[in-house]
Amino acid sequence: MKPNNISTQKFILKYGLILGIIGGIYFYIRFATDNVYTINWFFSSIDLVLYISPVYPIYLYKSNNKGFLKLGEALKIGMGISLITTSILITLNIILIEIIQSEYIIQNLNDTREEILLNNPNMSPEDIKEIRISNKISSTLWFFIFNLMFGFVVSLISGAIMRRKKRIIEKYEK
Repeated sequence: MKPNNISTQKFILKYGLILGIIGGIYFYIRFATDNVYTINWFFSSIDLVLYISPVYPIYLYKSNNKGFLKLGEALKIGMGISLITTSILITLNIILIEIIQSEYIIQNLNDTREEILLNNPNMSPEDIKEIRISNKISSTLWFFIFNLMFGFVVSLISGAIMRRKKRIIEKYEK
């Protein structure tokens, strides 16, 4: 039997881009409908589907690899897809909020400044500016870390469930 080596990079790139584009469209729809910070069951359900969607490419990889899947391959595919998707979403977020809709970020910063001044009336404008910048950086960093951790957990669980090793006998049959 001829070994069927399928490139994991192909799956990572293809489905990472697809999921990133779908997530970007979803983010733009939420932004356009002014539901970026709205939390309800409908948006949470869509978010959950997007977070567990790396299971499908892992399943496809297994199907195209004659039913065989190593746990390391599943982790590699899931983490790669999560990395590409998260990078695309962060880039689109920066483009939308910082460049296209800059008045949105100005309004958000003004609201933040008012809230900070209500809680700490003695703060200087430099301190407020420093807090706002650090909040923006930390929220992006936490988004990145959370998505990668969730991608790791999803790919670990799906890889553990779907894994199937080649038997030694099958390796030597020709």
